[in-house]
Parts: sequence; structure tokens; C-alpha cells
Amino acid sequence: MKILVYGTGVIGSVLAAKLWYASHEVYVCSRGERLNHIRENGIVVRDVDTGKRIVTFPDIFLSDSGVEFHMIIVAVRFDQLLEALPHIASIPSGVVVFMLNNPAGFQFIQEYIPADRFIPGFPGFGGEFVNHEVHYRIIAPSIQSTTIAQHGADCFREGSIPEILRHAGFPTQCTPNMDAWLKVHAAIICPIANALYLSNGSAKLASKSFGVRYKMAKSMGEGLRALQKLNVNYPLKFKLLRYMPSFLVAIICRFILATSWANNVIASHANKAKSEMYAVNNAFINFVEGRGMSISSFKQMAIEANMYNK
Repeated sequence: MKILVYGTGVIGSVLAAKLWYASHEVYVCSRGERLNHIRENGIVVRDVDTGKRIVTFPDIFLSDSGVEFHMIIVAVRFDQLLEALPHIASIPSGVVVFMLNNPAGFQFIQEYIPADRFIPGFPGFGGEFVNHEVHYRIIAPSIQSTTIAQHGADCFREGSIPEILRHAGFPTQCTPNMDAWLKVHAAIICPIANALYLSNGSAKLASKSFGVRYKMAKSMGEGLRALQKLNVNYPLKFKLLRYMPSFLVAIICRFILATSWANNVIASHANKAKSEMYAVNNAFINFVEGRGMSISSFKQMAIEANMYNK
């Protein structure tokens, strides 16, 4: 299958490398120093848990190449998406899969990508660059698999998008309401990122501060309860989190934030993507407040972390 991975940060690099290794014809769209490095050295990724290292040499996409793709996978940050959409829309392709944060809904994307070609999703892995090599971790499926909108299961005779991703080594699930999934994800990940920013970017420091963790837990619960009142449906495990006392969530998060996984997957992204998390915080708050709901604790924590424009 001919696949273009649009964006070669951590997420795009891992997708490109593992899809290439799974024998797909992979192109990448990159720029600047990262593009020059890929041209000279390829894309190198290492699974932190298994130690497996993959060196791959995907083709470089050129706008005037005339190549038509079965699938484009967009792996840019949320704050970069609006600028990238006109270019993405100009590339001949079948479906376009968006692997990124987006609590703002899909209307602005569908102004460029028709609904029958648009498939939202989110990656179930993360990592960081170490000297141009991506060190990544696949998140345990019990926590978060790579997730694709249900209609992504019926795109190609050669196999569904979930099957393609699973074959490349990404545990993948489908959801009937990806918009709700992304809003719930924002309600959870924004307070976590804000807790890190209030702790000098350190997951370890956040794990040691009950006050920061309590603010985080209170913000999460408030955001989830607001989504419930707005009839945004989400899985049972998050419904439990909605009603769990904030002090108890804060205690549990102490152990989660102290893990190497929290440092490698959560903190590494949050610290290098502050502009994205600023945009995600703002989009989530604007979505909720735009429907007449108040999320004062969530908003106040974002303000304290300099992640919201009052």
C-alpha cells in the first residue's frame, strides 16, 4: 500500500518506520533540519521496552511528484493543523487519517477534506528524540490503544486501517464516536500536562506534590462531568474517574507520575509541545464554555500553568 506520513516528529517517525518495516511503500512529508537528516540517515526508531531498533529509508514526498496515495496519515501537532490543511487537501489520495489531539470538532477539517475521506484517530504510543533517534513506547492496550473511528475499518480491499496498523505492530481499536473520544482525552491530558508545567516540567516532581496532583484530579473530574452534561459519551473507566474523589485520584496519580513511562511518554511530549497543549487547553475550554457550562477549576489550573488566554 502506498502511504504518505505527513509530519516526522515522534509520532510520524514511528508510524513511517514501522509501516515501512511492514513492507508498505512509505513516503514522508518533512521539512527543515529533520528533512535533511532523513535524506542522509533515514528514520531510526527504538522500542524502549524491547530494545528493537529499526533503520528505515522511506521516500521523500515532493509536491510536484504526481504520486497518488492510498492513504495519508497526518501526524502534526494540533496547533500546526490549520496551516497544513490546504497542502494536505491538495495531495491526491484515498483516505486521510488524522493522528493527533483535537477537542475542537471536525467541521474545520471537513472544509478541506470531504467527510467520506476523513478518518480521525489517535496514536497509542509516544516517546522522544535522542540524538535524532526516536525512543518510543507502545502504551499498554488496557490504558490506551491506537484508536481509529469505526468507519476506518472498511476502507480498502487490501485490509482495514486497524488491520494495517496492527500488522505494523500497533495495538489498535475502533470507536463509534471519535469526536467524543478526543474530547474526553483532552479533559484528561490537559490537567496532566498542566500539573507538569506547575512542576517545572518534571513528572517526578509532580508525583511528590499532593497539592499539584489534587488540582489535576479536580480539573479532570470537572472536565469529565461537564462533558457528561453536554451528552458527550465515553467509556466506563472514565465514568468511574468522573465520580472518584479528587484526593483518591491524586493518591493514585502519585504512583503513575513516578514511573519511567510517565517521563518517557507523557512528560517528554508535554515539555516539547507547549504550544500544542496551549491550543488544546483553549479549544477544550472554549468548547465547554461556548455551550454555557463553567469549568472554573480546569480553567484556573490552565491559567496558573500559562496554558490559557484569559
